Amino acid sequence: MAGSGHQQASHLTNREQDVVQLLFEGLSNPEISQRLHLSQLTIRNYLSQLLLKFEARNRTELVIKLIAARRYYHRTELWKRRQAVRLTDQEHRIIRLLFEGLSNREIGQRLYLSQLTIRNNISRLLLKFEVRNRTELVIRVVALRRQYHRRLLP
Repeated sequence: MAGSGHQQASHLTNREQDVVQLLFEGLSNPEISQRLHLSQLTIRNYLSQLLLKFEARNRTELVIKLIAARRYYHRTELWKRRQAVRLTDQEHRIIRLLFEGLSNREIGQRLYLSQLTIRNNISRLLLKFEVRNRTELVIRVVALRRQYHRRLLP
């Protein structure tokens, strides 16, 4: 159905590019709505269009695909921090599965852990990386990997 990430990214409207930039900053739909002076319904529609264009199941998977397209990887204050984050083997595995865009339930099934355990691990990861949500977490991990020129994941 859809083309490569690079082709999809090159066909984004100016407004979609604005939404993508704010999505990269980790803003919620209401925050994006406020920033762009658009209704929350309009923002939801833009995000739905982006999800379809990139064949993504959720916001996190969309961000991963946008990052893969590279031309929408913008640096923000979020990426300028230089701090080492130490992760357990289990946290590494969970981040890998977040990169696949899996839900807590799907991650739990893959790792044979309860959804509660996954939720607690993700909460701990959010604190470690000083981010508010899964999408920001994925963005931060990618940024840190590039910043230190090494793989953060095993």
